[in-house]
Parts: sequence; C-alpha cells; structure tokens
Amino acid sequence: MLEIPKANSSRLKNLLYSPLFHLLLVSLIGLFAYSNTFNAPFVFDDRPNIIDNPVVKDLSFFLDTSKAKNLPDYYIPLKSRYVGYLSFALNYKFHGLDVTGYHVVNLLIHLFNAMLVYFLVILSFKTPLFNSVDRDSSYLLALFSSLLFVCHPVQTQAVTYIVQRFTSLASLFYLLSVVTFVRWRLSSIDAPRLFSSALIFYVISLISAILAMKTKEISFTLPLVIVLYEFLFFKERLIKRILFLFPFFLTMLIIPLTLLSHMSLNEATRLQSDLPRHVYLFTQFRVIVTYLRLLFFPINQNLDYDYPVYSSFSNPNVFVSFFFLLSLFILAIYLIHKSKKRPQLISLRLAGFGILWFFITLSVESSIIPIEDVIFEHRVYLPSVGVLVVVVSSIGSINTKFTYIQKVSVILSIAAITIFTILTYQRNNLWLDPVILWKDVIKKSPNKARGFLNLGAVLVEKGNYEEGILYYKRALSLEPAYALTFYNLGNAYFNLGQYDMAILYYKKAIELYPLYLSAYIALGNAYYYNGLPDSAIEMFNKALEINPLDSNAYFNRGLILFKLHRYNNALEDMKKACSLGKKEACNY
Repeated sequence: MLEIPKANSSRLKNLLYSPLFHLLLVSLIGLFAYSNTFNAPFVFDDRPNIIDNPVVKDLSFFLDTSKAKNLPDYYIPLKSRYVGYLSFALNYKFHGLDVTGYHVVNLLIHLFNAMLVYFLVILSFKTPLFNSVDRDSSYLLALFSSLLFVCHPVQTQAVTYIVQRFTSLASLFYLLSVVTFVRWRLSSIDAPRLFSSALIFYVISLISAILAMKTKEISFTLPLVIVLYEFLFFKERLIKRILFLFPFFLTMLIIPLTLLSHMSLNEATRLQSDLPRHVYLFTQFRVIVTYLRLLFFPINQNLDYDYPVYSSFSNPNVFVSFFFLLSLFILAIYLIHKSKKRPQLISLRLAGFGILWFFITLSVESSIIPIEDVIFEHRVYLPSVGVLVVVVSSIGSINTKFTYIQKVSVILSIAAITIFTILTYQRNNLWLDPVILWKDVIKKSPNKARGFLNLGAVLVEKGNYEEGILYYKRALSLEPAYALTFYNLGNAYFNLGQYDMAILYYKKAIELYPLYLSAYIALGNAYYYNGLPDSAIEMFNKALEINPLDSNAYFNRGLILFKLHRYNNALEDMKKACSLGKKEACNY
C-alpha cells in the first residue's frame, strides 16, 4: 500500500481542515447543483410580483413609497417587503426581464446562506460552554452542515423559483444577524469594554435584523432566536443582557406596525384565507411532519400540493402528528437540561437549540395565522438550518476519537450530500420548462384545479390555444366557481378571434367577482373587436369606477374614442394614462 509522505500528509490535513477550502467546496457543490437553472423561465407568482409589477420597473417608488398609493395591490407589499422588492427592481434596472440575472442573484444568496450556516456551527463550538469538541472536528461538522444545506433538494423552491428570493434573502439577513451577534458575544468575552472594536459586529447584527424585517414576515421571530441562543450558550448578568437585547426586541415592532398602518388586525393576521384559525393550526401539525419527512427523505416534491385540510383534533393524522411534534419539543428541553448536568454532553444543548430553531422559525407560517396555501416547500428553507444543526451536533456528541461510529457517520454524510446534489440537479431540470413543471404538478395533484389552470396558461402563452383551453376546462370541472379560470378562457378565445365566446367567459368572471378590474378591461376590448364600441367604453368606465387610477383603462378608452373621432376626450384619456405611467399613451 502506498503511504503519503509526512510532509505531504501534513499539507493534505491543512487543506482538509482549511475554512477557505471548505467554503470553496460548498460553492462548487452549490454551483453544480444549480448549474442548470440559469435559463429557467419565470413561473407562477413571478408574473404578478415581477413581470407585471410596475413597482419593480421604476426605482422612484423606492425613493418615495407614497407614490405606490396609486397602486393599491402593490403598496402594502412594497412597504412590508421593501428590501425584497428593491432587489428585484435592481435586477430589472440592469437587465430587464432576462431571467439569468435573477437566477445568478438567487444562487449567490443561497451560497452565502450556506456559508453563514458554516460559520454559525463553527462559532457555536467556540462558545464558552464547549470544550469537548476539538477544532478539527468542529470545522468538519460545519462543513457537513453547510454542504447538506446547499445541496438539499427541498431548497430548490426557495432558490430556483425566482420570486421566493423573499424567503432566501430574509434568511440571509436572519442568519447574518445571528452569526454576527454570536461573533460579537465571543469578542465581548475577551474584550468586555462597551466600545471595543468588536462593537461593529453588534451593529451589523442589528442592521441585519432590521433588513430581515423589511424583507419577509418570517423574520419576526429573529429576536426570539437571538435571546434563546444568548441564554443557552453564554453567561452574563441579567441587567446587561437586557440592555443589549432590548434593541432587537424593538425590531419586532417593524412588521406589525407596517401591516397595521394599512389594515385591520384581523386582515394583518391572515393572508387571503378564510380558513378558521383552529383548522389551519390542526392542518399545520400534519404539514410540519411533512416538512420533516422532506428534509430526511426528499421524494415526491411538488410545487403545488393538494394537501388535505383537517378540521378536528380527533382526526388520527392530527393528534398523532401533534404528539410527535410535542415529543420533539420535550426532547429539546430534555437535551438542554441533560447538558447542564453533564458538561461532557454539551453538544446535546446544540441539538436542543436546533429543534427549537426549527419550531420558532416555522411558527409564523405554521401556527394560527391562516395563509391561502397551507404548505409550500420554500417555507422550510430557514427552519431546515435547525434540523441540520441537530444532525451535526448529534455527530459531534460522539466521542472525539475517530471511532467506527464516526466513520459510519462521515460515510453516511458524504453519501447523503452526493445523493442530495443529484436529486437537486434533477429537480431543477423540471424548472427549465414550465409545461413539464406543471405536468409534474397535475400528476401529483390531479384533483387540484390550479395545476391545470397554470398549465393551460403556459400553453396559451406559447400559442397552443386549443390545448390550453382543454386544461382550463379541466380546471373548471374541479373548481367551477374560480373567476380567474373564466378570465383566462376569455383571453384564450379572444386570441383565437372568437369574441362572442370571449365575452361570455369574461362576463362569467365578472359575475363571480364583480370587482375584477382586468376582466372589465378585457371585456371592453372584446366588445370593441366584436363591433360594439359603446359597450366597450361602458366597460372601461366601470373599470375606472373600481380603480380611478388605472392607466390601461384610460389608454384603451382613449384608443376607442380616437376611432370614434372624439379627439378631445381621447386626448384627455391619453394625457391621464401618460401621467399614470402608461408610456405608450405619451406618444399621442
């Protein structure tokens, strides 16, 4: 057997335990796993949030957010997710709607998050309570946690799905805040003076917390995680702790005050859902177990789950899930308590912290705040960090000698990283073609209308109107009272030149949703092309009754008035449309 010379062996060991090498390896694995995503097109909610969003296309909205008051559908999201929308606006400023730039930014965010996970684990093993884990072991544990995070297939929805940058970017600021806080606390032990050079880490942590709060509402729990970490891993006088933790608690006011300034408390604590709070909570018990299953066995992933809703706690799926989750919570408390009695098992405290991190970071979207969709894979992006911490700390709790169990743990970790990377690459292949992606959805959710609706929309956009109409009608058979499906059917028939059919479906959409602004405008266009200009003008008038600041209604009405030789009225409409941002109107 060949033996490595000692000098070379030493160099190899230095390389294997080098943080720089580790971060480079994490970046390379992440880049490979997502190398096939750079041309993946916009899908699903990318259209309303990016493609059709006037806020994203004009940076002046971010200099003066009050300008968006004329855009009621975008004003509140802009205020509450200012940083996230600003990132999209900057993407649009530099390369318009070229998807490559958006994917590059999303991947960079993901890689940076993986690096923050790496530093979180390393810094945790440097806290005063840890003395049983040697430096080399802690760096390997950090490497495994970071690699598992960057290559896990469940993360694809938060990375490849462009609009879910809200989740990954909020996670970036969340993790950065925690990591820099821990870094500051470690420095404050060595330099206890109030205004030491390490204070910069505290400032960065606080600023990151504020940015997280203005990126996505999941960041609301950040101060709770920081407080939990402080009390689990550091020792300090209570008064001093209150002083440096208090500013973080103040950041918790940002999200509720932003939302409550524009809506009622009931509206602020539910997102487009009329689901009773207790029903949503019971359903989430089962959903959380599904998230855990996906983290350990990421199979049958789905962009749009057809998930059952549970209205009774007595349902076996609900109470079994509840007691399982309760057992995990009790286990976390037990591990923390056990580590106090036996310092040599301090890694168990980190495992307990990981379990609590999972529950805390998931609590905003999986508790009593009803959200329209009960499950989405991107919601487990940030909570997954806690699960990974549990895994690596469990390995770290094994005796530091390189035992047979540790060898098996390392082999299993490498195998998991390899398998997850392959699965992530394969999962990302689906995002390259929306038709394939939505066919995957309807295969896994055959009784849910939205998959058929979106597949129909993709086909219509490609010009396959007849095939798209078939999927639209399949969606109607599953959900007969969905106004959007009727509206989309109207658009398909309009593009086919079948204006009578288009009018029929637009009217049905309006009947189901009397304030359907886009349907009124589309119906007006259909009336005009069907030779009924007066009826068309009437529809545009109704659209302006719903939203007096809609530039499209003014523009379309102006075009018809020009055709009717009512030039003065037409010019007034064009001037109004131009003032509201309709650039085409400014040429008249």
